[in-house]
This record gives sequence, C-alpha cells and structure tokens, in this order.
Amino acid sequence: MDRKDAVISVDDGIRKLKLLDIKGKVWTQDMLLQVDDKSVSLVDVESKNELENFPLNTIQHCQSVMNACSYDSILALVCKEPGQGKPDLHLFQCEEIKVGLAKCQCRSELEFVHSPCA
Repeated sequence: MDRKDAVISVDDGIRKLKLLDIKGKVWTQDMLLQVDDKSVSLVDVESKNELENFPLNTIQHCQSVMNACSYDSILALVCKEPGQGKPDLHLFQCEEIKVGLAKCQCRSELEFVHSPCA
C-alpha cells in the first residue's frame, strides 16, 4: 500500500479498484487460491503452475470485502516481505467459494503461525 498512489488502507484499495474498473483497466485471470500451513499460493487453473506464493509470516492483514462494487466477494491480503519498506495490497475476487470461507482459512493459518507456540 503506497501513499503516492493514495492506497493506504484496504478501503483505499477498493476505491482504486472501482476507479480502474470504470476505466476498463482491471486485468483478471482465473486461478486457484490455496491455503496451507506455510503459505497462501495462487495456481493457474489450466497449467497448474504456481503463479504467486505469499508465506504466512509475510501476511500482515487479511480482510473480506463483500458487495463493494461489481466484484462482490473480495479477499484482501496485506503482505510485507522482510526489509520491504511499505506493504503490498493484493485483492482477489472469490467466485466458487465465497470470501468468508477463504478468509477463515487464511486467518486460522495466520493465527497458528503468529501464535507464541508456533
């Protein structure tokens, strides 16, 4: 999330998504979002190649956003790698499994990773 792009919160990210959508500048790709005890990963539906991997210890915040715009079930992940200045905001439209379930699974794994016993 970068102040120069006026994205300083998930709400700002959704606002920017709406503006980009109106301008026809949103690029979409079908993919699978997989959550396990180490990471959240994105996998191409057709090739099954991993497109992106977010280690759980880099995810600072996980939030669901329902009915905010034409994208009605958004999972927002705020991620920051060690040594990275400002965190990144990633937004995912959840179609087959609504965002509530995806968020619960992410939160469950994050709580385990960030607990004192993990």
